[in-house]
Amino acid sequence: MGTQTQRSRDERGFTLIEILVVIIVIGILTAIVLPIFLQQTQKGDDASAKSNVRSLVSAVEACYTGTTTYADCDSAGELEIAGLPYGPGPGKVSVVSAATNNFQVRAISEHSSNFIWSRTGGTITRTCTPVSQGDCSAAGDW
Repeated sequence: MGTQTQRSRDERGFTLIEILVVIIVIGILTAIVLPIFLQQTQKGDDASAKSNVRSLVSAVEACYTGTTTYADCDSAGELEIAGLPYGPGPGKVSVVSAATNNFQVRAISEHSSNFIWSRTGGTITRTCTPVSQGDCSAAGDW
């Protein structure tokens, strides 16, 4: 009986030091994982913005087929863009400029990255800012 009482006294639980060590380890793991998670979230928002640009470019090209000028394809009313968030703010896409043979479409992601698709004659360029952040390459293209 005496050994059982002694054993139950020795097994009282965790010490304060052990609990603090566990909390510190959890804090370190959180500090490692959280930035990685946030970066993936930004890349997801950027991918959505790029998809919106491509969809709007398709709508502008479809409009051009009927009008033979990009100048008549620069507003939400002239384009068939059901489901696209049209406008100039974060999370939206818009036609920035349009003329007879060229146009420019820009999307701003939720994290304020800019993705621009420009067509000048037969030349297409895709640029983005800020460079080396999210889904924007160090060269500033996508």
